[in-house]
Amino acid sequence: MDIKGLGLATSASQTQSGTGQILDKDSFMKLFVAQMQHQDPLKPMEAYEISAQLAQFSSLEQLYNLNENMNNMIAYQTSQNNLQLLSLINKKVEVVTDKLTLQGGKATEARYELGEEATSCVINICDENGTNVRSLNLGAEHAGSYTLDWDGRDQRGAILPDGRYYFDVVAKDATGHEVPVNTSICGRITGLDFEDGITMLVLEDGSRIGVADVVRVIDIANSNTQEETTT
Repeated sequence: MDIKGLGLATSASQTQSGTGQILDKDSFMKLFVAQMQHQDPLKPMEAYEISAQLAQFSSLEQLYNLNENMNNMIAYQTSQNNLQLLSLINKKVEVVTDKLTLQGGKATEARYELGEEATSCVINICDENGTNVRSLNLGAEHAGSYTLDWDGRDQRGAILPDGRYYFDVVAKDATGHEVPVNTSICGRITGLDFEDGITMLVLEDGSRIGVADVVRVIDIANSNTQEETTT
């Protein structure tokens, strides 16, 4: 659900005074009553002026109620979405990212997809500081999806410490141009985390991912795969 335009209702439910202060509907009515009480008896407000201000207040009231109803609707929709996300716990998902985790010498299951045939393909693995710790020269590869085969060791064969790592796939065609590559990881969801109104999925390796980054849900129990739909 796209909620970018909802800010219009909030701004429309308030009126800005000449001093830069924001007047809500209650302040607007108080100002209108004060204006009626202190008007010049010899030069009272015309009927059309009173009608215009009352119409403005009525419009303000309706916009305020509309904004409140929209906020309630968003809160309800968010709660429903969070309940639906509970069904993802203990399921395996594929997530678009270039980050992976190394635990006990075992790396997160990672994948990459080549959009075109490549005459050369090199995978560079870096630590959290951006230092290249391993390069895998895979040679020529056809277009398609592949699983990253990394044993958790550096270029000299030493086992690397547990932690977060990044992998970058550089593939080129016969003309030397880079081939489009998509990278992802797979992991089981163990819980949900709510931060600043945003729901994050927690994977078994401790990493947190956004719902929008999920491209595939794999039902471990039934071995079924379904595409994750986003709105």
